[in-house]
Amino acid sequence: MGKIVQAIVRGPEPYFDGEMHEPGEVVQVDEDFVSDEDFVEKDVEVTLDQPIVVDGKLQRTFTETVKVRTRFRPLGSEPTIGTPTGATPLTGRDLDRLNVADFLKGGADDIVAAITNGNVDEFLGAIEQGELSRKGPARAAVRNAIAARQAALNG
Repeated sequence: MGKIVQAIVRGPEPYFDGEMHEPGEVVQVDEDFVSDEDFVEKDVEVTLDQPIVVDGKLQRTFTETVKVRTRFRPLGSEPTIGTPTGATPLTGRDLDRLNVADFLKGGADDIVAAITNGNVDEFLGAIEQGELSRKGPARAAVRNAIAARQAALNG
């Protein structure tokens, strides 16, 4: 076990350690669970139900390397996402607060309403990128709402 360090909870789900910590909050955790990377490789020991013979020896366990999602990012790290239409880039806490994929699963009318009302202004760049990379038919109303809101915010 490593030393305890301060880190930021990654989204979209909260972290519970006796009390609930929302994405973007600072918590104290083991440094082994903190990384700038979304996934890290970890070695885990696997116990087999049925032993196998390896090089003439009976083996019941072996070590396997697996990819594990990191739940925390280092304190002070600021991930960013590009914004092709010139809106302010999202950084840090903002990225942990909105699950854009889930947001874009909603109906076009609901998405347009949230954009028009300014409820998701700080996420416009991420929403635009998500909409552009979304599978399925293009939703012109969503793209137009994003463009109109960005134009209104940029003056």
